[in-house]
Amino acid sequence: MRIGDANIQAMQAMEMAMQVSANNVANVNTDGFKAQQVSYETGPDGQGVRVGDVVTISTPGPLIKTQDLTGTGEDIGTVRDYTQGSNTDIAQEMVNQTLTETAYGANAAAVRTADDMQGILLDMVV
Repeated sequence: MRIGDANIQAMQAMEMAMQVSANNVANVNTDGFKAQQVSYETGPDGQGVRVGDVVTISTPGPLIKTQDLTGTGEDIGTVRDYTQGSNTDIAQEMVNQTLTETAYGANAAAVRTADDMQGILLDMVV
């Protein structure tokens, strides 16, 4: 594996995690939406990290009252039914995004450092 390859692989995993989290946040007000979560695994050569799986969280969302606005008089606004809301936890998604952004930045810095070191080495050889 070349210098920085594991970091690039990790950055790709962080990009996927950010996309999944952004989708969860975008659907926070979608009734019945089930949030997803990224799991990571070590690369095949024992170095780096990559996306292991994207799983759907099965915990049910909160029950939301649906109101009947078609009635007349006292019936207007009467609760007629309940629907399940999204199970997205906004606080957890903000934590996930902060951690993902930090991990991405750390790996980007490692790639830049490896690139600089390789450039210095090539300058010494030439």
